[in-house]
Amino acid sequence: MQTRLPLWEQPYGKGLTLLICLFGFLGLMSGWMLLEADFSYAWRSSGRAWWALVLQAMLALNSAVCLTLAWLLWSRNRAAVWLCAFYVALGVTSQGCMFWYVNRLGSRADAFSIGFWLAQAVFWAGIVGYLHWLRRRGALR
Repeated sequence: MQTRLPLWEQPYGKGLTLLICLFGFLGLMSGWMLLEADFSYAWRSSGRAWWALVLQAMLALNSAVCLTLAWLLWSRNRAAVWLCAFYVALGVTSQGCMFWYVNRLGSRADAFSIGFWLAQAVFWAGIVGYLHWLRRRGALR
């Protein structure tokens, strides 16, 4: 009989386990927000209906991508690197668009907001780099 080690005791397993938990949590929270958010005001207002639709679509996409990433990492699929890169690019782009839209409304982004956005971009780029490193080491098949 062959004994199989749990994921966190396998080579590179602790990092993979942390990322699975991170993406699983983000996917569940996005799905929960999609279910719990009240979009009724936006749907009754004719000018804001498309913003509500865009927000609902982004939450659904975020939830689907995060849960798919958790599954791909669990199965050690190397497609997780590309999906994570897509997730990061989508996140950075959508936040950049949000900054643009808020500036259009007259509110200016302060140094803390820009610094936080840059730190977040570096954090996610580090995760993509770590997944690429795992792929090159053969941890992702």
